[in-house]
Amino acid sequence: MKGLLIKDFNLLKKRGIFFLVFIAGYAVYQLGTFNSEAAVGFATLMIGVFSLTTINYDEYENGMLFLFTLPFRRIDYVREKYIFGFLSATITWIIMGAACFLFDILIWKEDSGDSWRKLVFCVSYLIVVYFIVSL
Repeated sequence: MKGLLIKDFNLLKKRGIFFLVFIAGYAVYQLGTFNSEAAVGFATLMIGVFSLTTINYDEYENGMLFLFTLPFRRIDYVREKYIFGFLSATITWIIMGAACFLFDILIWKEDSGDSWRKLVFCVSYLIVVYFIVSL
């Protein structure tokens, strides 16, 4: 399972420059409109959906036939996809959430009441992304 996770993270790294540019552009747009929690949600959703598309990359040029000759079961493959989806979404959520709250505290000097609203929104968005990945 560790090998499959490494394969998917390398795929994310290879294809990730597109997502990184897209997420960074969207984050700058949202931060400029003082709606940073939407950037957190969007980035988490993009990476969560990308974890679902790695199955298509595995099927490219009969890659599944090669993958299943390796010593793991199909259930291990499915578990790895769930772990990769949850792990990549959580890491993205933590990084973007930290950037959102640091930006709010250091630049905009938001009050704590609004920060709680943003935290609730960000946590609820992570739960929605977990639900999407689990489907």
